[in-house]
Amino acid sequence: MWCHYILWMLIDHHFRLNIIRTNVMSEIFQCQICSKAFRSKSSISKHERQLHPNNRIVPHGFLLGIASQEDFEKYRSAFIFKLKKTLSFDIKKTGQKTIFIETFPERLFVNFFCEEQTFRYKSYSKMYSCTFSGWDGCKKIGEILDKTDWYNRRHPDPNLLTTSYVLMQEQEIKYEVVFGWKLKNYIDTDETLHVGNLSFKYQVVTKGC
Repeated sequence: MWCHYILWMLIDHHFRLNIIRTNVMSEIFQCQICSKAFRSKSSISKHERQLHPNNRIVPHGFLLGIASQEDFEKYRSAFIFKLKKTLSFDIKKTGQKTIFIETFPERLFVNFFCEEQTFRYKSYSKMYSCTFSGWDGCKKIGEILDKTDWYNRRHPDPNLLTTSYVLMQEQEIKYEVVFGWKLKNYIDTDETLHVGNLSFKYQVVTKGC
């Protein structure tokens, strides 16, 4: 009887150790860039900020594939439509702006910008960004979107020479615009929906008469 009790205690102890070990392992967060492991979200976040601030590597990039021409045209049209709606001829509505496009495919963002030197990927937070500045940046965005006049909107009245546009350079001063992408979670009682969200930060200026 005593032997059975000791055996039961040993089995129970081993079972508890496995549970503890499993719980500990479930709290480990691994850096996708260098494979270093951390025990807290704050630790891995700090690690990425300090050691991989300019990371351009997307470890799972090969799984994303190439976006279809249909996706390209659909989301390009949606982006330009939303952008031009914010290019107001009312000077009171100019200044810093941000537009968002939900359900924007991750692979499309990567396909668009991964070759750019300012492309960045934060693996832990699953966030991307790409920055452009000056006339060269404006031209490059036009090449990516296959639309050279993406950044401006002329007044429909031919008698008014008014133009509203995304400010990227004024004389020698260059201004930045930033494309971003992040995964947004919508939580319901039964399921969690993961949706890609594109953002674009820029400044609007109106000139003319």
